[in-house]
Amino acid sequence: PPPPPPQPLFSTEESPICTRPTRSSINTLSQPPQSCKNVAYPPPQSGLESLELLEVTVYHLEMLAHPQRTVPAPRDFLTVMHAPSTPVRYYRFLYDSVGEDYNWLSRRKLSDEQLATILQSPENEVHVLHVDGSPAGFAELNRRQPDEVELVQFGLMPEFIGQGLGTWFLQWTIDQVWSYRPKRFWLHTCSLDHSAALSTYQKAGFTLFKEETIQREP
Repeated sequence: PPPPPPQPLFSTEESPICTRPTRSSINTLSQPPQSCKNVAYPPPQSGLESLELLEVTVYHLEMLAHPQRTVPAPRDFLTVMHAPSTPVRYYRFLYDSVGEDYNWLSRRKLSDEQLATILQSPENEVHVLHVDGSPAGFAELNRRQPDEVELVQFGLMPEFIGQGLGTWFLQWTIDQVWSYRPKRFWLHTCSLDHSAALSTYQKAGFTLFKEETIQREP
């Protein structure tokens, strides 16, 4: 019988690679058929070896004191709700809706069990911005380290960008964090994020303390 067809290394549901053929190459070489067993084939490659990695600039920022800034609400009917023990499916909806356009990847690589362990921790907080009752964005805080808080994720869904909501929601998040009286509030963003992300954080009072260039998968 003929050999089985080659299997792709990634499914389209788990990786954006299949939809970006110009930015990556995928090795789909199968085992050679018996009639070609004398032909020399290159050694099999692992997934990462067969990808074109992206060069990304990562910016690390911190805030060591509350900036005491006031940002007026850009519209009515804005609420922020804490979602303790966020269900995995709801979190993935938020994460993908906000981060799909910016190649957010870290949480997508986790299994449901791994992600649930993070979300169920009392030191992990998810705060969801609602506009007219509908989810519009979220902020995720990591409070595991004493005296400091990390802004792990922050962003808006595409249809809510450009309305002043990001500046207001970021200030709400800053005020919330400093109500815990940490000594340090920090985050990192990168060149794949929204073009205004870095300047928005700096205008809010964060200062750049480290910049580095890395390579990561698409």
